[in-house]
Amino acid sequence: MFDVDPALVEMLYRGVTEPGAFSDALRAMIQAFDCSSAALVSFDPLAPDTNLALSEGVVQENIKLYVEQFASIDPAPATFSRLPVGTASATN
Repeated sequence: MFDVDPALVEMLYRGVTEPGAFSDALRAMIQAFDCSSAALVSFDPLAPDTNLALSEGVVQENIKLYVEQFASIDPAPATFSRLPVGTASATN
């Protein structure tokens, strides 16, 4: 388990009111967790027009390729949509 830096949590909260703060938080997560990318995805299967996806790192650099070739077969969105409301999860 990782010790979460309070500054990282603050960046996430700032993302609600400050433009660019979510991107800053995603970049900080990439560093904190030593990974190649990070994404914040929120979706409502009953209202897909309200979906939100922000990414940084490898995912952002290849988002067009993902959308064109993989998004339609990606099992993660369907899996995440079955999680109880108010929960969060991660993929590897």
